[in-house]
Parts: sequence; structure tokens; C-alpha cells
Amino acid sequence: MPGNDAAIDPTALLGDWRLTRRLADRRTGRSGTVCGQLTLRSERGQIAWVEQGTLLWNGSRLPVSRSYRLLRAGEGWWLYFADGRPFHPWIPGRWVHHPCREDSYRGLITIAGPDQWRTRWEVDGPDKAQRIITQLSRSSRDESVPAETLDAIARRVSAETHS
Repeated sequence: MPGNDAAIDPTALLGDWRLTRRLADRRTGRSGTVCGQLTLRSERGQIAWVEQGTLLWNGSRLPVSRSYRLLRAGEGWWLYFADGRPFHPWIPGRWVHHPCREDSYRGLITIAGPDQWRTRWEVDGPDKAQRIITQLSRSSRDESVPAETLDAIARRVSAETHS
């Protein structure tokens, strides 16, 4: 799988994934981590993308969630926000762009193998200067991250992101 990211059909990634996301605000120097689950499931010719987790930010723990839809478009796939707005094409291994008001999101999906992939977003503009890196590894449906391990995971991801 590695080396031919663009050929990865997202249906090969259906299932449950452990999600660890590192958010770094380059302006303030603050950073945070999301630990949780991503579920990709087939629904009526689409792929439902559902994330749920806990955000550790500036000493607070907050529940977070978001949903997208992956839809076939011509010979490829597109990711759409839950409200139907287009987000970006599914092109693993190549940078994609998403304008958001005056901010610019540049993203890269990297497939490391059948059980591991990541996304990287560089966000720049008058309102934001962020790097967002998400590591995904295949998990079982009943796997969960105990609350007491969230801080340990956040420290590990922080160290990996900065190296």
C-alpha cells in the first residue's frame, strides 16, 4: 500500500480506527490533543465518516465530534461536510486545498498500510496559523481509550509531532 497512496479506494478503509490528533497553534505556542475513534461505514453508496473523542486543550477536557460524507465523484471520491458543502477531493499522497473564508487549509492524506494512515493540515490566514496531524490505526469496535491514559497518549503524540 505505501508508495501508491493515490490508488487507495476509501472503501478499503471501512471500519473502526483509533484516532489521535495533535493540534498546534503556531501563533500562541499552545497545543492540544484529541483522542478518540473514527468510524468509516458504507451507507447507500456513500461512506459515513464519524469522529468522536476527547479534546485535551489548555488544561480542559472537552467532548468533540464531527461527521463527513465521502461520495463518488466521476472516477474518484470527494469528502463533504455534514451539511453538504464540499471539503476536498480524496487524493491520498497529494496535497489538497480548502479555502475557508480568508483562511487556507492545505491537507495531505498518507496511507502507511492497511491498518495505519494519517492526515496533516497546515492552516494559514488572518484568523489561524495551525498544524493539525491525525494518526489513525485500525481498532476493534469495542476498543476504547480509558480517560486515565489520555494524558499519556497526549504526551507521546506531542513528542512524535515535534520530532
